[in-house]
Amino acid sequence: MTARLKMRLFAHSWRSDWNHGNAHFLRGLAYELTKAGHEVRCYEPEDSWSLANLMQEGERGQQSLSQFRGLFPELDIRTYSQPCFQEFAEHELRDANVVIVHEWNSPELVDAVLQLKKHFHFAALLHDTHHRAYTSPQQISLLQVNRFDGVLAFGDVIREIYLERFKARRAWTFHEAADVAHFFPIPSDVKTDVNWIGNWGDEERTRELNEFLIAPLSALKSVSASLRRSLSCGGSRTIARSRDRISRLSAEPERATCVLS
Repeated sequence: MTARLKMRLFAHSWRSDWNHGNAHFLRGLAYELTKAGHEVRCYEPEDSWSLANLMQEGERGQQSLSQFRGLFPELDIRTYSQPCFQEFAEHELRDANVVIVHEWNSPELVDAVLQLKKHFHFAALLHDTHHRAYTSPQQISLLQVNRFDGVLAFGDVIREIYLERFKARRAWTFHEAADVAHFFPIPSDVKTDVNWIGNWGDEERTRELNEFLIAPLSALKSVSASLRRSLSCGGSRTIARSRDRISRLSAEPERATCVLS
């Protein structure tokens, strides 16, 4: 595609990744679209739940925001207040070509965007990076899927659900991918035995992490009393929980490198 598109992206938050693992992929997506020459604007509520919780982290939260601004200066982030959203959307979307709404947005926001679609004639896509279409279909049904021009679904099974259950006009499999422009191996002289790069929130995958990561590490300490650990984790909320759980495995102090971008 050679045409320069005016693309407008709505997400729960771009600035904060607090219990919001999608932020890393969404930021990378917006970055790559911008790099490809498109005019990309990223919208979020000024008081998003994720950002509010990140700010409760104090200095660590401020550091996370500073890191984000330093790593993504290209992103055009625009915030809105909930009571004034209609006026904000009318101004921002009047010349849009494509509007992408992430599924972690309110039904009220979705309805307002779809109403404006009638007047401004942009293409509207619903972007699903989760599995609520399967686990919480009643919530997804509030998003009026059949009024979108199509759905970007993170897997084949979810795509089929949108077509069959929610009667989406069209749906494409659009896998999440690593943002390799910002996440890549960094040479270091520090020698470590274990590196974990991952996301952990709401106790999801807790059993699997205990079985395949934490328990094996515990077994290893009897083999090597000087086990060194380096923990790299995405999302501020993940850090304290992961560090505390793994620190119980050995009396040796651990080294932790936490990626908050």
